[in-house]
Amino acid sequence: MSYDALVAMATAEGWPPRGLRAPRPNAQKSRNYKLVPRPRTEAQVREDRRAEEAARELELYGRHVADVATLRRRGFGINREGDRIRFGNSLITFAELREKADRERRLEAAAKPPEPPRKPGRQPGTKMAAASRAKQAAAMRAKWADEKFRRRTMARQRAARTARLEAGA
Repeated sequence: MSYDALVAMATAEGWPPRGLRAPRPNAQKSRNYKLVPRPRTEAQVREDRRAEEAARELELYGRHVADVATLRRRGFGINREGDRIRFGNSLITFAELREKADRERRLEAAAKPPEPPRKPGRQPGTKMAAASRAKQAAAMRAKWADEKFRRRTMARQRAARTARLEAGA
């Protein structure tokens, strides 16, 4: 078979020209793989639930979400029933809800203990002043010097006691 006959047969059959093969499909398509979604962590699931809950609350209570959150934090049961709010055992309007939330905020602010007075000196989370660091370093050097002097004194006393015992025996 001649080259020309082979080329004619290849084009008639629809073969691609030699050297110009089509690229191979990637393994995922050729093996019909399905991409499996990555398993979600508990933290992601909790975050999604929290976001869904916040969206649902916003849809239910609209601009009064902050008031509802304040009252729930203070232990009140709040539920939406139609165009009114069930507050405990009574139905109230959104205006009354706002008044009750404002009152609870005032009571909460009044119940907070006053901030304790600050002690002089280094506070947690602050940088130590250079003078304070120098004072501490001097105190440590004095302590080390005292310890060194005490050890030398004890060594001298021990040597003198040993010499007396040897001289007496």
